[in-house]
Amino acid sequence: LHGSRRVREIHAPDLEEWKAVLVKPGVSPWTVNHAIIAVKTCWSWGLKNDLLPANPLQKVQKLDAEGRERTFTQAEFLALLRNTDALFRQVLLFFRLTGIRPGELCRLTWSQADFDNHVLVIRKHKSRRTAKTKKPRIIHLPPAAESMLRWRLLKLGHTPAARPAALNGER
Repeated sequence: LHGSRRVREIHAPDLEEWKAVLVKPGVSPWTVNHAIIAVKTCWSWGLKNDLLPANPLQKVQKLDAEGRERTFTQAEFLALLRNTDALFRQVLLFFRLTGIRPGELCRLTWSQADFDNHVLVIRKHKSRRTAKTKKPRIIHLPPAAESMLRWRLLKLGHTPAARPAALNGER
């Protein structure tokens, strides 16, 4: 951020100045925000570990950044399916059918699958951290997605160590 300056010598205006330098044509607000988050995280860590008396960077705001501007078109998605192996095709279809996040699918356990109600119940999820109420995320299973899961259950078995997204040497 500022070469040889000590951490305690850096304040919010310094980070604002650095943020302004980063904002230039061709650099997305997301890129700038990731840099700002990285710096603020270091100061927060220092505060948490009693290395700093306060975090002067805490109030520095990120840039306004819009979310994704587009999703795959149907033709793009079909092209992707045509050019992948069978296992990855299942994963892509499951994402498309359910809206599950990649991290949620990787951490999914069989105990989270409620086949009687055709849902997945994700208790620890990305938006839980900032939600006012800590409700589980309910992901509805369309028949095709549920069939995929049931097929994986038959193939892998229902053991505590088994996860629906486990590869188990399939690649």
